[in-house]
Amino acid sequence: DLEIDYIGARLSATKNSLYLSCLTKHMDKGLSLMSDILMNSNFPKSEVDRIIKKNESNLIALKSDANSIAENVQSIANFPWHPYGEVMTSSSLKNINQENIIKYYKENFVPQGAYLVVVGDITKEKVLSVSSKYFGKWSGNLKKETKLSNLSLPEANRVIFVKKPGAVQSVIKITFPIEIKPNSEDYLKLKVLNNVLGGGSFGNRLMQNLREDKAYTY
Repeated sequence: DLEIDYIGARLSATKNSLYLSCLTKHMDKGLSLMSDILMNSNFPKSEVDRIIKKNESNLIALKSDANSIAENVQSIANFPWHPYGEVMTSSSLKNINQENIIKYYKENFVPQGAYLVVVGDITKEKVLSVSSKYFGKWSGNLKKETKLSNLSLPEANRVIFVKKPGAVQSVIKITFPIEIKPNSEDYLKLKVLNNVLGGGSFGNRLMQNLREDKAYTY
């Protein structure tokens, strides 16, 4: 963390990706740290235990947060029997330990099927050079391909109500799962449509109706 902070960069990881943002002049240092994390992560037990404890506290806080409750219910309602519909619970958290984290890392953080996305003040030739330098020794193959269950579309409209005593305000979500892939020609069109109608910003039609026309708080 100190080395990343020193060069003013951002370096983070998710369950299936690594992300680096830094000035071009600090790219070599940033990529050196990134490749080290990618290929040599060891997940010390003390850190695993600390993060599990942190998530236990987050689960307790979640029970009092109406927005978080709504997000979980939305995921489960849209994606039953599908990984997208899985949410963290006390029971699922107890199943996580250092051993299965290391196993998942070794089986999934491999170059087979991975892709590198680079955006910034850099040429194609430089990208090829630094990618070979910092990721050329990365090795490993996927143990197995993940087969996801088919998306189950709802057969009728539903209203799901969650009572939250003491909530400052209500959270209302209108949602529907769409079976579409990121490479579909309609993907970007649907994202724009969603944002125009009510998703993700204060300038959408729903917000204008509630705030400007009706003068509601949200």
